[in-house]
Amino acid sequence: MKGSVEQLLDRTTFAEGHLNLAVSGGADSTAMALLAHAAGRSATLHHVDHGLRPGGEKEAAQVRELANRLGFSFVSHCVKVELGPNVEARARELRFSVLPGDIATGHTADDRAASVLINLLRGAGSRGLSTLEAGPRHPIVLLTRTETEGICRDA
Repeated sequence: MKGSVEQLLDRTTFAEGHLNLAVSGGADSTAMALLAHAAGRSATLHHVDHGLRPGGEKEAAQVRELANRLGFSFVSHCVKVELGPNVEARARELRFSVLPGDIATGHTADDRAASVLINLLRGAGSRGLSTLEAGPRHPIVLLTRTETEGICRDA
């Protein structure tokens, strides 16, 4: 893994106080939870099952197990996304409708680069290019996917 956990923590932007973390069970959000724990923070891990694919309850159980292992609270949310046009956008809207307003997501620098490219292709102006800023909502956006995968591998 590139850099020690301490070096990676220096590049995180967690909010003050208790953290609400959106955790899917993937490497990025799992690494975010592991880093919050390494920083000595208290947190609640929130998992959302969109009902779009089989195995959502298994993913929720994995996130619950992670929360237990780290001494964090866990909340499972279920939403029903109907199939059809713009399913990803509708899933995102439903997801954020059930999550706390101060939720932090596990977006990384890789997601930031992809968002810029997508916005450029859509013809976004300069406002559309300033997506996924580092801060409490995106506390690991200064890390790369390779780094988050390394954190998970090391854990």
